Amino acid sequence: MGANELAAKYALRVSATARSAAKRIRATPNENEARAKASLEVIHALTDVALPFLQEVKERFEKDSFRLRVSRDQDGELVSVSFRVGRGSIIEIMNHSGIIIVSKIESVKSGNKIRLKIAQITKPRIIKATDINRNNIEKLVETAIADG
Repeated sequence: MGANELAAKYALRVSATARSAAKRIRATPNENEARAKASLEVIHALTDVALPFLQEVKERFEKDSFRLRVSRDQDGELVSVSFRVGRGSIIEIMNHSGIIIVSKIESVKSGNKIRLKIAQITKPRIIKATDINRNNIEKLVETAIADG
Protein backbone atom coordinates (compact mmCIF):
# COMPACT_ATOMS: atom_id res chain seq x y z
CA MET A 1 0.00 0.00 0.00
CA GLY A 2 1.46 3.34 -1.03
CA ALA A 3 1.49 6.69 0.74
CA ASN A 4 -1.58 7.92 -1.18
CA GLU A 5 -3.61 4.86 -0.24
CA LEU A 6 -2.57 5.14 3.42
CA ALA A 7 -3.54 8.84 3.50
CA ALA A 8 -6.90 8.07 1.84
CA LYS A 9 -7.54 5.23 4.30
CA TYR A 10 -6.81 7.55 7.23
CA ALA A 11 -9.05 10.31 5.82
CA LEU A 12 -11.87 7.80 5.38
CA ARG A 13 -11.47 6.60 8.98
CA VAL A 14 -11.41 10.16 10.38
CA SER A 15 -14.55 11.15 8.48
CA ALA A 16 -16.36 7.97 9.60
CA THR A 17 -15.39 8.69 13.22
CA ALA A 18 -16.62 12.28 12.89
CA ARG A 19 -19.95 11.11 11.41
CA SER A 20 -20.35 8.59 14.21
CA ALA A 21 -19.63 11.22 16.89
CA ALA A 22 -22.03 13.71 15.29
CA LYS A 23 -24.75 11.05 15.21
CA ARG A 24 -24.25 10.37 18.94
CA ILE A 25 -24.33 14.06 19.80
CA ARG A 26 -27.54 14.76 17.86
CA ALA A 27 -30.16 13.22 20.09
CA THR A 28 -33.76 13.25 18.96
CA PRO A 29 -36.38 14.92 21.15
CA ASN A 30 -37.62 11.45 22.15
CA GLU A 31 -34.13 10.43 23.25
CA ASN A 32 -33.73 13.64 25.23
CA GLU A 33 -37.12 13.09 26.85
CA ALA A 34 -36.22 9.49 27.71
CA ARG A 35 -32.92 10.60 29.29
CA ALA A 36 -34.67 13.30 31.32
CA LYS A 37 -37.27 10.79 32.52
CA ALA A 38 -34.60 8.22 33.44
CA SER A 39 -32.60 10.89 35.27
CA LEU A 40 -35.66 11.95 37.25
CA GLU A 41 -36.37 8.32 38.18
CA VAL A 42 -32.81 7.90 39.44
CA ILE A 43 -33.05 11.14 41.46
CA HIS A 44 -36.26 9.86 43.08
CA ALA A 45 -34.69 6.47 43.83
CA LEU A 46 -31.65 8.10 45.42
CA THR A 47 -33.82 10.54 47.39
CA ASP A 48 -36.58 8.13 48.44
CA VAL A 49 -34.68 4.85 48.88
CA ALA A 50 -30.89 5.13 49.05
CA LEU A 51 -30.54 8.27 51.14
CA PRO A 52 -33.09 7.35 53.88
CA PHE A 53 -31.65 3.85 54.19
CA LEU A 54 -28.07 5.13 54.37
CA GLN A 55 -29.10 7.70 57.00
CA GLU A 56 -30.69 4.89 58.99
CA VAL A 57 -27.47 2.87 58.70
CA LYS A 58 -25.40 5.88 59.78
CA GLU A 59 -27.54 6.29 62.93
CA ARG A 60 -26.79 2.68 63.95
CA PHE A 61 -23.00 3.01 63.59
CA GLU A 62 -20.67 4.48 66.19
CA LYS A 63 -20.00 8.19 65.85
CA ASP A 64 -17.68 9.05 62.92
CA SER A 65 -17.40 5.42 61.75
CA PHE A 66 -19.92 5.89 58.91
CA ARG A 67 -19.67 9.01 56.77
CA LEU A 68 -22.44 9.96 54.37
CA ARG A 69 -22.19 12.67 51.72
CA VAL A 70 -24.79 14.03 49.31
CA SER A 71 -23.85 16.01 46.19
CA ARG A 72 -26.28 18.28 44.43
CA ASP A 73 -26.09 20.28 41.22
CA GLN A 74 -26.60 24.05 41.04
CA ASP A 75 -30.36 23.56 40.80
CA GLY A 76 -30.37 21.58 44.04
CA GLU A 77 -31.05 18.24 42.32
CA LEU A 78 -29.40 15.20 43.87
CA VAL A 79 -26.46 14.06 41.75
CA SER A 80 -24.77 11.48 43.95
CA VAL A 81 -24.75 9.79 47.32
CA SER A 82 -21.49 8.51 48.73
CA PHE A 83 -20.53 6.82 51.97
CA ARG A 84 -17.51 5.45 53.74
CA VAL A 85 -17.13 2.98 56.59
CA GLY A 86 -14.17 3.61 58.86
CA ARG A 87 -11.03 4.32 56.89
CA GLY A 88 -12.12 2.16 53.96
CA SER A 89 -13.03 3.00 50.40
CA ILE A 90 -15.66 5.53 49.44
CA ILE A 91 -18.65 4.03 47.66
CA GLU A 92 -20.47 6.47 45.36
CA ILE A 93 -23.78 6.09 43.53
CA MET A 94 -23.97 8.76 40.86
CA ASN A 95 -26.67 9.84 38.42
CA HIS A 96 -25.29 10.88 35.05
CA SER A 97 -28.26 11.83 32.88
CA GLY A 98 -30.20 8.76 33.93
CA ILE A 99 -27.19 6.46 33.79
CA ILE A 100 -26.19 5.10 37.19
CA ILE A 101 -22.50 4.82 37.95
CA VAL A 102 -21.49 2.98 41.12
CA SER A 103 -17.83 3.50 42.01
CA LYS A 104 -15.38 2.50 44.68
CA ILE A 105 -12.81 5.21 45.38
CA GLU A 106 -9.74 4.48 47.45
CA SER A 107 -6.56 6.35 48.17
CA VAL A 108 -3.35 4.45 47.55
CA LYS A 109 -0.14 5.61 49.19
CA SER A 110 3.00 5.11 47.17
CA GLY A 111 6.10 6.48 48.86
CA ASN A 112 5.29 10.07 49.73
CA LYS A 113 2.53 10.36 47.12
CA ILE A 114 -1.14 9.57 47.48
CA ARG A 115 -3.20 8.76 44.41
CA LEU A 116 -6.84 7.90 43.96
CA LYS A 117 -7.86 4.56 42.55
CA ILE A 118 -11.38 4.54 41.11
CA ALA A 119 -13.09 1.33 40.04
CA GLN A 120 -16.62 0.71 38.88
CA ILE A 121 -18.60 -1.67 41.10
CA THR A 122 -20.50 -4.24 39.08
CA LYS A 123 -21.99 -6.32 41.91
CA PRO A 124 -24.67 -5.78 42.88
CA ARG A 125 -25.78 -4.83 39.41
CA ILE A 126 -27.32 -1.36 39.62
CA ILE A 127 -28.12 -0.03 36.17
CA LYS A 128 -31.59 1.48 36.41
CA ALA A 129 -33.60 3.34 39.02
CA THR A 130 -35.50 0.24 40.17
CA ASP A 131 -32.14 -1.40 41.02
CA ILE A 132 -31.66 1.22 43.73
CA ASN A 133 -33.32 -0.73 46.51
CA ARG A 134 -32.55 -1.50 50.14
CA ASN A 135 -31.16 -4.94 49.31
CA ASN A 136 -28.63 -3.61 46.78
CA ILE A 137 -27.66 -0.66 48.98
CA GLU A 138 -27.15 -3.11 51.84
CA LYS A 139 -24.76 -5.12 49.64
CA LEU A 140 -22.81 -1.95 48.87
CA VAL A 141 -22.54 -1.21 52.61
CA GLU A 142 -21.28 -4.76 53.14
CA THR A 143 -18.61 -4.09 50.49
CA ALA A 144 -17.60 -0.93 52.33
CA ILE A 145 -17.47 -2.78 55.65
CA ALA A 146 -15.19 -5.42 54.11
CA ASP A 147 -12.85 -2.62 52.95
CA GLY A 148 -13.04 -0.62 56.18
